[in-house]
Amino acid sequence: DIYSRIISLNKDAPLYKLNLTDDSQNYAISIKETAIELNQVTSLLGDHSESVFNQKALASSDESKVYVSLLSSDYDKIPNPLDIDVNHLASHQINVGSYVRSDYLSLSTKTHTFDIVTEDNTYNFKIPVTENDHNKNIQNRVIDAINSRNIGINASLDTREKTSAIVLEGTLYGRGALANDLTFSIEDTTYGNSLAYTFGLDNNLQPPTDSEFNINGTQHFSSSNNISINNTVSIDLLAPTKHTVHITTTPDFQEVSSMVDKFINSYNKLMDTALSTDANPRGGRRLSNDLTNAVKQFNDSLSHIGLNLSEDGHLSSDKDTLTKSIKSGAFQSVFEDLSDFKNSITKVTDKLTLNPLEYVDKIVITYPNFRRSFPNPYIPSRYSGLLYNRYL
Repeated sequence: DIYSRIISLNKDAPLYKLNLTDDSQNYAISIKETAIELNQVTSLLGDHSESVFNQKALASSDESKVYVSLLSSDYDKIPNPLDIDVNHLASHQINVGSYVRSDYLSLSTKTHTFDIVTEDNTYNFKIPVTENDHNKNIQNRVIDAINSRNIGINASLDTREKTSAIVLEGTLYGRGALANDLTFSIEDTTYGNSLAYTFGLDNNLQPPTDSEFNINGTQHFSSSNNISINNTVSIDLLAPTKHTVHITTTPDFQEVSSMVDKFINSYNKLMDTALSTDANPRGGRRLSNDLTNAVKQFNDSLSHIGLNLSEDGHLSSDKDTLTKSIKSGAFQSVFEDLSDFKNSITKVTDKLTLNPLEYVDKIVITYPNFRRSFPNPYIPSRYSGLLYNRYL
């Protein structure tokens, strides 16, 4: 189809003398390649069947409370409406021990033992205490012993002025299977002045709880703060809500923004090509004028959707205006199929693709006989070589 259009175009073209230097060939090839790229990007921004606007994302009316994302592109499985109320979050168990003087020895000198009971196992610990010890280094010994076992509990030391206490945090969220819904418990196996009792290892500050939330008015519970719906929607519960959080489907702004950047970059690349050629000054000015004229007539519409045309013919974007225009649908209307702007871009890119040598400076040898019009083999034969540049 392209070849036939080239032949048809050149039936009425003059015969030229060309000096195709390396710079001129690279210049013509650059016009062709970038014009094809600009045409394709423009098509993707407007084609209903393949448009980037078909890519969806989810938006939360309060991302500080509920964050949502898509797990798949099966948009039909997204509930509509999707309203969420968070009553409370799932929590993990936290034990904060008794605060004892760090530089004092509160334990008898012997080997102290205790067990940590989890839902799956019971773990035994033996902590020797000598007369040269003090509370803080014994506490650190306990912390190292627990953390080295990898039993789903993170132990740390909290210091306040001259005192310190052992903090035990379970890694599992949600109600546990032990007594009082705990996920772990401490069993003191030392009689008398024991380490577990003196350091208060079983002092529970925060019991583990399930999250409680409503989806479209129906109450739900979960051991996690991350839930999924129909393996399509991922929801992170971040904080209790005072007002209902509404989840809506929107165009994927990141994808759209990326495609808009590609459109701007392709257009500006063509403009840079037009302005940077020293070997073809007249052709470069003609290319610059054709590009500018294709866009300038839509300057008001473009600025309204966040695309601005500078005095030197380059395009730039205003991200805030761009985002608002995408949300309102104004941006899509400018690029939709058969729109005047899209047709203008397509017309100029088709022209550049069919005959980039139009913008190479040359000398006219003869004009065609319009009474008997025949294909002019000169330019098509030159251009056919450029068509295959990507394969050489």
